[in-house]
Amino acid sequence: MVQVSRSGYDPFRQRAERPQAGPDERVLMAEVQRIAWKSRHTYGSRRMRVELQARGHAVGRYRTRTLMRNAQVTVTRRRRWTRTTQSRHAHPVAPNHLARQFTVATPHQVWAGDISYLWTQEG
Repeated sequence: MVQVSRSGYDPFRQRAERPQAGPDERVLMAEVQRIAWKSRHTYGSRRMRVELQARGHAVGRYRTRTLMRNAQVTVTRRRRWTRTTQSRHAHPVAPNHLARQFTVATPHQVWAGDISYLWTQEG
């Protein structure tokens, strides 16, 4: 005996069974996998929908999202690579007044900071 409430079982029995993935769905999932491989997994559901529609398939965004989930296609975000230091340059180097003497006798004698996070016109 299965211990299920009547209020949950009756609606379950009355619901129509969802048909299994038909040939059209399998074709679409294979197409989604091809597009994902070609785009190096950078297409989300919106761009994937546009590509599927360009190939003649009538799909919406949410169906595309479901197809991607069923085909186990995930989006890989590419990280932006930033170079933080360029040591080989001909620019003048600021003088080192601190000379790595970080211990001071009284407060507010030495101030140090890092402004490498600020963007300039060079990047």
